[in-house]
Amino acid sequence: MLLASAGVVALLAALNWVPSLMQKDFVKQYNSIDEAKRFSGITTVLIPTYFPEGISWPASFIVAQKRPYQALVTEFRETASGKTSLIIIQSSSPDAEKQFQRIRISEIKEETEFPLKGRSATLRTGTCDNGMSCSSLMWQEGSIYHSVLFMSSPFELIKVSESMIR
Repeated sequence: MLLASAGVVALLAALNWVPSLMQKDFVKQYNSIDEAKRFSGITTVLIPTYFPEGISWPASFIVAQKRPYQALVTEFRETASGKTSLIIIQSSSPDAEKQFQRIRISEIKEETEFPLKGRSATLRTGTCDNGMSCSSLMWQEGSIYHSVLFMSSPFELIKVSESMIR
């Protein structure tokens, strides 16, 4: 009886382990940006060197995936409220922003092309689905699409985004 129980437990453990082997390249949460970078295969991950006052480091939420496309997402919180305030998405697909952005601009008040350190970027300002004013900046560098959303004015967003480009 004890041997049969041990066999059933071993079988259940093996069956529980199989899905993780099959889905090893899909989205997974990480504790550090370096781990996520290695997993995703994105060779150059842009991290801001400028953080506005009140934004906490390190990232509070980090996810990455290899398939169906490479993606790395980092979220940073406000130190006072603990709410997500800055979201950075870097991906080999232009559609990653729609999939990974947990806070979205629900009402775009203005959209314009913006020169970002020699790159053509799209700047949007408006109201996010949490009711706060926010802005986003999107650009492509090589085969990687970058999207930065910040719960603040576009001026702070531009400073953060410019600090990502060296």
